[in-house]
Amino acid sequence: MKRNQALVAVALLSLSALLGCGAPASNNAAEAPGGSRHHAPQEEHGRHKHQVEGGMKDYHDVLAPIWHQEKGLARTDGACAKASSFASLARTLENDPAPGKAAADGPGWKADAHELVLASDALGAACAVEGRPDVEARLGAVHEGFHALLRRTEK
Repeated sequence: MKRNQALVAVALLSLSALLGCGAPASNNAAEAPGGSRHHAPQEEHGRHKHQVEGGMKDYHDVLAPIWHQEKGLARTDGACAKASSFASLARTLENDPAPGKAAADGPGWKADAHELVLASDALGAACAVEGRPDVEARLGAVHEGFHALLRRTEK
């Protein structure tokens, strides 16, 4: 009897784990600061879509392919290869007028855009350090900074 109960328990746990793996990525997302749903870098690869245009699209088009790579040397190399692009595009976002719905809070947009400039500059600085130990963390800050601006366009 105990053997049957153990087999049923193992079967239920296996089924539960199997079904959990097939759940939509949004169910596996963590709550990000500011209350938005946020995905891990490799989650939703190929399904991650944002409705962005102008400078936001330009920034996203540079960030997305790097962010969606697995963590490791290739991702670090990609981030460092594009560090100057991140900095330049962030400055453009800071200097341009707030787009769409973000225009309702121009000073807030400028403040968040400035934070993205600082994060982008910090990424470039991290790339110059021997061994590049902080690049992944700096790339995460760039990604979060981009999403702070993105949330302003979605309000």
